Amino acid sequence: MDRSPTHSGDGTTRLYDSFGRRNEWGTRAINPRRRDLLEAVKGSGLPVRPIQEIKTEVEALSGGPPAPPRLGDKVVAAIKWVDGTVIDCVKAVAP
Repeated sequence: MDRSPTHSGDGTTRLYDSFGRRNEWGTRAINPRRRDLLEAVKGSGLPVRPIQEIKTEVEALSGGPPAPPRLGDKVVAAIKWVDGTVIDCVKAVAP
C-alpha cells in the first residue's frame, strides 16, 4: 500500500496511506554503515532511529519474529546456471 509523506505546519512529517488514513510510523532508519548519511541528517530533526530498535518494536507489536516457513519435499522450481547446471531449487510450502 502506498504511503505519502505530508509535511505539516509544525515541522513534523506524517504518513498517510492511499486511503487517506494517518500512519504514525513515519520513523526512518539509515544503514549504520552509511556514516555519511548519518552525519548528513544529524541535527536535522528527522525521526531517524536505529534499525534494530525499530525491529524490536515491531516484533513486540506483532508477537515476535516470524516463524521460518515449513517446507515440503516437492520441488516446484529449479534454478539453473547459464550452462544448465542446477544451482538451487525452490520447494513448496508444507500444508
